Amino acid sequence: MLHYEHVVRHVRQLIGSTSTEPFWTHAELRVLVPACEDLSDGLTQDRELIGQDYFADKELLAAYLALYWPATYQQAMVTLKIANITPTKALDLGCGLGSFAVALSDAGAERVVAADRSAMALNEAEKLWGSGKFMWEHRDIDGRPPKGRYDVITVGNALNELDLEDAEIAGLIERWMAILNDGGRLILVEPALRDTTRTLHRVRDLIVENYRIEAPCIWAGVCPALENSKDWCHGAWPWTPPDMVEQLAAAVGVARDTTKMAYLILSNDEPRTETGRIARVVSEPRHTKGRLRYFVCGGEGRLPLVCPEKFAKKNDDLAPMKHLPKGTVIEYGPTQTKGDGEVLLKDSHVTVLAAADQ
Repeated sequence: MLHYEHVVRHVRQLIGSTSTEPFWTHAELRVLVPACEDLSDGLTQDRELIGQDYFADKELLAAYLALYWPATYQQAMVTLKIANITPTKALDLGCGLGSFAVALSDAGAERVVAADRSAMALNEAEKLWGSGKFMWEHRDIDGRPPKGRYDVITVGNALNELDLEDAEIAGLIERWMAILNDGGRLILVEPALRDTTRTLHRVRDLIVENYRIEAPCIWAGVCPALENSKDWCHGAWPWTPPDMVEQLAAAVGVARDTTKMAYLILSNDEPRTETGRIARVVSEPRHTKGRLRYFVCGGEGRLPLVCPEKFAKKNDDLAPMKHLPKGTVIEYGPTQTKGDGEVLLKDSHVTVLAAADQ
């Protein structure tokens, strides 16, 4: 991965290691593994670190850079590809150690304003990435945004660290959309946890009539995932991380073979009005004996789309049903409503309109 060798050198400086090996040594792992476990618990389990300046702890800072920075950089690169925009001037709110800011620069931004409430994080980010393309600003993201207008604004894994009601978050989004250039994009990314994702779903419903949701939603109705309190909708993309990330992840006991996140990409274009049979695949395959089955979400809401396997074998227009990665956008029909969902007929079609990362 671009930049990771630089990150590794900085991590080793933080923990006082002089190793230059292309892997983490046993001595390094004795420091990094417990710190990664503390981060995992504090950010995704008991969440006691939320709202704390945990980067003030050098070992937690090093652990975050070693294991979490590459994953958040990958989240940024995936969403920027989906947003399909090459920014000139970008704003990264809640920038932390600069993973989204660096991704914005790699995506073409000539200038990135990166803001965070943690002076420690900003100091480390500037040490890592310099100030050539970046302007590091010490400010709360729920306060007045920096002056100017931007082609892309990113808020990566930061909303969940604010103690705000849904309507207050919607108010922040309104403020950020007001400083977005025509044709620009606001990218919101949150951890793929049930509570953080459902918060994003609820906020989406508060703003869906005012802005265009470019992704992942295909329609502008109420989010169907909120109907069941145990349900939530997030994206997952295959990822091959650097070897040293894999090594550390294995030692900690966490998976790093996919990029998972909840996200929204917004623009100031007219809100969606689609009601037809265009949908995004929002589940892994749910096949049963003789039947290919996925949950899709689109102009008719969230529903199971089913294809008898024999139809997919005989009709090339149904062949895509054999392999539809989660996140794929399709157009389909006609169907017949049956007990296990909307069932495609032998002369139906399924057309892939966009891959999972588009």
